[in-house]
Amino acid sequence: MGPFHFALDALLQAGWRPRLHALLDERERKALRVRHEVPWVNWAGIASCRAHFVYTPRTVEDLVAAVGEARASGQRVRVVASGFSWSSLVPSDDALIFCERLDRISVDVSDPARPAVWAEAGVTNRQLNRELERAGLCMPWNVVLETVRVAGIVSTGTHGTGKATATVGDLVEALEVVDSEGDCGCCRKRPSAPMS
Repeated sequence: MGPFHFALDALLQAGWRPRLHALLDERERKALRVRHEVPWVNWAGIASCRAHFVYTPRTVEDLVAAVGEARASGQRVRVVASGFSWSSLVPSDDALIFCERLDRISVDVSDPARPAVWAEAGVTNRQLNRELERAGLCMPWNVVLETVRVAGIVSTGTHGTGKATATVGDLVEALEVVDSEGDCGCCRKRPSAPMS
């Protein structure tokens, strides 16, 4: 994209030509909804695949629909974000769901003793850090890379910044999960039982 495209996008985001913005938004949604036979490779070039179906949901409802479509066509689903994993977590010739458009985040400081963050799967570590900073907060430990995404950090047990810290996933209290049936539910951490 060149300077013209950035300027046009900024004008559209600011409310200029709302019908054009809506039209372009809908065309982008359709183009990203389902693509076929898409090659994928991780950042190190050591894991790759050619996915039969690729979905890029922008909302949880889009995600539920993508899982439903994949299931109806007999495709197994894998989720991908920035592609920083060294392992074979992602490669699949069935269906890949790219979560980078699921990037909404909110910070709740209504109870200063227990601030909470709700972050969608595609939120980058940079976005998380910025939103925390705006609220006067920070992670007690974190990963070094800022371009990795929350779902990847949590789901892979990504380490903290030292051998004395836990994984970032240990900070998670609840997850909203879309299961293989396309149902959406919340999993919460059980409170620890008091020591006797």
